[in-house]
Amino acid sequence: MKIAQDLAAGKAKTQIIAELEEVYYDKDQLTKLVISTPHPDSKKNFKLPNLLLGIMGIGLVLFRFWSFRADYAGSGLSILMLTLAISVFSYEAISYRLIAIVAIITCLRYISQYESNSYIIIDLMTTAVIVGLGFHLGNKLFPKYGILGPKKDSNGKVAVD
Repeated sequence: MKIAQDLAAGKAKTQIIAELEEVYYDKDQLTKLVISTPHPDSKKNFKLPNLLLGIMGIGLVLFRFWSFRADYAGSGLSILMLTLAISVFSYEAISYRLIAIVAIITCLRYISQYESNSYIIIDLMTTAVIVGLGFHLGNKLFPKYGILGPKKDSNGKVAVD
């Protein structure tokens, strides 16, 4: 909570890291934690799209479960997609871009198994919205966080500000 409070107070992320480094000695983990904390204003501004992303992710899992039953329900992809959709509600930095990638993979995996063209269109449209929102929110809420972790500058150090 201190990180979110400091961000709301207008402190720079490098300043927050410097202050917390005196108490917590693992600078790498501390930097990752600060980078993966969204600014409170950003959370407020993107609350509705974030909610939409989580609901559409869960909805896509339920739609595919309804369409494929046992084949999809037990797959690791369905469990991963559901986990990522739920973790979006708690603003986990890694979830946003990964949910987009998993949505693409699962769409490619299951698209040929639909019995009706209307199901294909529903799946493609939902996947497109999830991909768009996932990458857009990931870039807006966590600009210095990449697909699997913090982005690095040209020197190989984690880019903070």
